[in-house]
Amino acid sequence: MVIYAGVRDTPADADLPPIEGVSPPAETSFGTAVGHARRVLADPVTWVLGVVFLAFVGTTFTVLGLWGVPFLVDRYGLAVQQASTYVLVGNLGFLFGPPVMGRLSDRLGVRAPIVAAASALFVAGYGLLALVGRPPLLVTGAVFFGTTFVGGAGFITFALVKDRHPPEASGSATGTVNSLGFVGVAALPVVMGWLLDAFWTGETVDGARVYTALGYRAAFGVAVAMGLVALAGSVWYWRIADRD
Repeated sequence: MVIYAGVRDTPADADLPPIEGVSPPAETSFGTAVGHARRVLADPVTWVLGVVFLAFVGTTFTVLGLWGVPFLVDRYGLAVQQASTYVLVGNLGFLFGPPVMGRLSDRLGVRAPIVAAASALFVAGYGLLALVGRPPLLVTGAVFFGTTFVGGAGFITFALVKDRHPPEASGSATGTVNSLGFVGVAALPVVMGWLLDAFWTGETVDGARVYTALGYRAAFGVAVAMGLVALAGSVWYWRIADRD
């Protein structure tokens, strides 16, 4: 309600002077907006970039938002409070990663290669957890932070998809990619939870199920698979962008 009451579309609507060198936006009819949406949805690149974003965001929210604490408690014997601290530090990567990755992209003048490189590091980080299972605790904490940090490159897909369409369709383009990210946030916890339940030991601690070491390694294998999806999608986009 506060946003609705206080935000305006243009400086003039807010009784402010116009921004120098910026033309006021033209009115967009409903039919025009629908046309933009159709164009965006008909472009395969939109869906590929959306899946790349889905892979980064869905995996990060699933691991750090849901299964990170149980993993640290089960495999390292940490108290819930200690495990939560490690997960909190890991989530800081998601705070700093997007602006740093965006700045790096601007500085180097490239976008798709940044996303591809970040995807490879994402795979390497979760691959370590999937293969080793229980590396030193500080290494696990570094993996949590590092994967969320490089996962910030997923937001570069917003700029990539905007480049594919005219400025007046940018809302439809970025909105579609962002929506697919939320699909990942909704679906991946179900997939990873179903997989972990297959490795339930039959025991519970404080009402939470206890899973085997192999179960957690398999769950991190899902994270690796999603990183490979992001890598494949970003490399594919990189190649077609070079052709264009």
